Amino acid sequence: MIQLYRVFFYTAGPSSQAKQHPLTGQTVTFADRESHRENRWLIEHLEREEHMAVRRGELVFRGWGLKQSVVHRQMRNPGKEPPPLAPSDLQPRFEQKGVDMRIGLDIASLALKRLVTDVAVVTRDSDMVPAFKLARREGLRIHLDRLGVGRCEQLCIHSDTVIG
Repeated sequence: MIQLYRVFFYTAGPSSQAKQHPLTGQTVTFADRESHRENRWLIEHLEREEHMAVRRGELVFRGWGLKQSVVHRQMRNPGKEPPPLAPSDLQPRFEQKGVDMRIGLDIASLALKRLVTDVAVVTRDSDMVPAFKLARREGLRIHLDRLGVGRCEQLCIHSDTVIG
């Protein structure tokens, strides 16, 4: 019988910053967005669940970038003069920091303390390979769900089973 130790959920909370939109000059407060409220709600509810541990990294603002739809629109019309940018063509760019480190430390801790025999990880991030190697050397079985798309060769090589 397999017994659940804990579910770890790694994320960076939504940004509450306010930044100036580069085209309009208006201040955009990210906390006012529906996605901010939804993400906060999800994290707060997960934290209250039994056998759940939410590990938070940091969210860093990395400026403004073109939405993928704008890039694809231009790629479909190479050589044509692109239309002027509209404010809605830009989106804020954020990067999670410290999440990978927390995942790796938790996997290492579980392995070294012999708290579990199996770890299931949902990721496509090859930064997890060193943690997988350490865990397997310590006798843990690593079960990887690679989110079903593309190749994650190094992750697969250092996992015991691959799902998806």
